[in-house]
Amino acid sequence: MPPFYCSQLSRNASEEIFGTASRAGVWFVLEVPRPWAAEAFGGCRLPERVKEWLAHYQQNTPRSRLLFIKQSYRPVSPLTFYLAIAHETHPELYEFQLNAYEDLLALDILGILAGDPKYDEFVNAGPLLAVCTHGTHDKCCSKFGLPIYTAMAKVGGPSVWQCSHVGGDRFAANVVCFPHGTYYGQVEADDVTPIVEETRRGRIVLGKYRGRSCYGFLVQAAEYFLRVQTGIMELSAFRLLETHRAAENSWRVLFFCVVDEKTHLLQLSRETAGSRNYLTCKAEQASNVVQYRLDDHEVLKR
Repeated sequence: MPPFYCSQLSRNASEEIFGTASRAGVWFVLEVPRPWAAEAFGGCRLPERVKEWLAHYQQNTPRSRLLFIKQSYRPVSPLTFYLAIAHETHPELYEFQLNAYEDLLALDILGILAGDPKYDEFVNAGPLLAVCTHGTHDKCCSKFGLPIYTAMAKVGGPSVWQCSHVGGDRFAANVVCFPHGTYYGQVEADDVTPIVEETRRGRIVLGKYRGRSCYGFLVQAAEYFLRVQTGIMELSAFRLLETHRAAENSWRVLFFCVVDEKTHLLQLSRETAGSRNYLTCKAEQASNVVQYRLDDHEVLKR
């Protein structure tokens, strides 16, 4: 196989990108303005006590994820740390200014996650928009991510950051919006302004939508199809009620809509795409790609 960009191959194959967002409910988002290693956390030069602290909370906080962030035009002091809680109905974004990385050690993460009111003053209304530019992890992230970061920073200002790997190399340029944890992929210049503006309005831009990190892949796909069917783009519009496996590759997913106060039943099937693809630029062989299909949508009577 000659040299390639996995993101370009994905676009050429018209691969669908919904139902592909990495799952995480709690995000530790730390400013690290130095160059990032391919494995950002493992290769970083943070103080050892801070690395142990971050590792401890990642290991002991279910469905949590660490991101490094930086801005090309920002002075390096003070440093910024965000804690994003990507809850389906009550997402929160906390912002802390650090004089040194060791200031993290004084934070009561469990208290913050439990809603301790002493941290209310640190709540940031958001949004925070993170563009993956992690070129040492995958060359697509820098080739496609850096131009989108530059364009998005002009529109969104200081709320826009470069970030380390978010998952889905072949969907670069990738953007994650907090506190909701909404993923966008294959973002191009024309998508920048709509994503910034609609995120500020608490709405989704469906065309490049990968899903919300609070859901698994199946539910992300169901939510995407539900928005296609209803035209409802408000982030807060739907509540997941349940999922049920109907057959080996078939599921039923129920959502309640707070807009029309109706329950929506979607039946989905999972299948392998007709063509195989390289999932990263470093992949040595192509892999099967899973896709979801909507088989039925029914609005249930009250």
